Amino acid sequence: MMIEEELIDFGLTLNEAKIYLVLLEKGPLNPYQVAERTGLHRGYIYDALERMQEKGVVSAVHKLKKKYYQAAQPKALAAMLQEKASHFQKIVPQLNVLQEKITEDMHVEVYKGKGVFRIIINDRISNLHIGKDLWLISSEEKTYEETDPVYLQRYFQKEQEHGCKEKVIIKQGGYRLKGEHLEYRELPPEMIGNASLFIYANRVAHLLWGNPNHLIIIKNREVADTYRRQFNVLWGLAKKIKN
Repeated sequence: MMIEEELIDFGLTLNEAKIYLVLLEKGPLNPYQVAERTGLHRGYIYDALERMQEKGVVSAVHKLKKKYYQAAQPKALAAMLQEKASHFQKIVPQLNVLQEKITEDMHVEVYKGKGVFRIIINDRISNLHIGKDLWLISSEEKTYEETDPVYLQRYFQKEQEHGCKEKVIIKQGGYRLKGEHLEYRELPPEMIGNASLFIYANRVAHLLWGNPNHLIIIKNREVADTYRRQFNVLWGLAKKIKN
């Protein structure tokens, strides 16, 4: 399922991801053969293949006057993704100018599901230019490591490249991640609870672990500054941890 999830992140639907993997494994197939191997309705297959052609994920070939479809090479998809990212980076400064014209009202975003950890990581990385340091009250550091270790290491690498520091308050005796940029202190478990609180840039994010996971991001400078002041009070009360 992990491969399908990555293809969905690339921009495919779940069924399109299934079609792509079948074509990649079996070679050129006609729509009837694709439907047979995926279990999807043939009418849907025709529409999906047309959409996937437009995305550059599959191409059509003709054999004995019949149309077959083949999957684009994985390295071609990677090149497409890099090209899209490169084009988007060129317009980021313009988008930032547009955003800065908006008066800073309260803006709240709510997400749920397995992907919320990646959302908070990506949002944190994208805002390193606004504020380098992070204040975090963490219910369980080990959960981050178990949820998505690759993204976690990418996150730490980006932080260190920008010279960032993290102040983290955890439960007494709680698990600690490794990183020279991390400074930990402890509070009694009843003061932490089961949610994690991120304070960074002009944002406050609540990450609630459950089934499903939920993420609430509040974007407002005044709110973020208020939470930072409250964090500093708790930081002063928290017990220092000897390395």
